Amino acid sequence: MFKIIDNFYNNPDKIRDFALKCTYKKPISAKWNGLRSVEKHDSTKSTLFKIAELLNLKNKPNWKQIEISDNFWQRASVGMFNTLYSGEEDTIHFHYFTGRWSGVCYLAPEQFCKEKIALSFFRHKEKGITTVDSLDKEDVLNIKKDLENESLWEVIDTVEMKYNRMIVFDGQYFHKASDGFGTSPNDCRLTQLFGFN
Repeated sequence: MFKIIDNFYNNPDKIRDFALKCTYKKPISAKWNGLRSVEKHDSTKSTLFKIAELLNLKNKPNWKQIEISDNFWQRASVGMFNTLYSGEEDTIHFHYFTGRWSGVCYLAPEQFCKEKIALSFFRHKEKGITTVDSLDKEDVLNIKKDLENESLWEVIDTVEMKYNRMIVFDGQYFHKASDGFGTSPNDCRLTQLFGFN
């Protein structure tokens, strides 16, 4: 379901410094409740290929297709930095349009993220399902309605947040980011997101 790579970047402070200098805006078409960076780091493409290698994928992600999709949908899913501040929270969801695989690198220093949950995975209490992988289109539409009611779900696994920790997972599993904290990119839940097929 997921893979954890600690000490992911050789130069995490440089990546974080870049993220702190980025311009952040509300995503145009995504359901993310936080802000997303306008800029990507120069190492985004090579980092994406490194993640794909860690998953032992047969084919490299199609970088040209990713850029076309980012520009068309105006919701970049590869290499963008994301913030989630105190009072902001995510909802249970799965990835359908941003690619099957997800990588999230946590860039909040230990003093802000210690003993916090990074990511939770869920099972539908009644249906017993943990992923949309085997559902047909009608079932996917029906399960989307249940995502709005968290009482219908139970947590089956969590991953602790840690500076420079990369979590790579199958985005078709039901999951939710931890609640936000802090009031600025400097002290908030700061991540870098990679979504791809």
